[in-house]
Amino acid sequence: MIPFLRGLFIVIIASMLWVTGWASLQCPLFAIPHNVVTHPWFIATLFDAYWGFVTFYVWVAFKQTSWVAKIAWFIAIILLGTSRCRPTG
Repeated sequence: MIPFLRGLFIVIIASMLWVTGWASLQCPLFAIPHNVVTHPWFIATLFDAYWGFVTFYVWVAFKQTSWVAKIAWFIAIILLGTSRCRPTG
């Protein structure tokens, strides 16, 4: 089971890195049209993602013994994946 899970997570991280890079090259993150940002499903997706991050963080924090590690993990989990977009034009 461990080899299967390792393979699965390698595929997941590789695909997420690819799609994030591809999307970043297509348009800046903050160039999303207002009607998309205010769409209920966009908001629901953000809630889903960040509650998933919090759920994962709680498990990681439970396993950590140091407060420094817990804080570092929190910052990494919440911020990893966000990027600064380069100006266009």
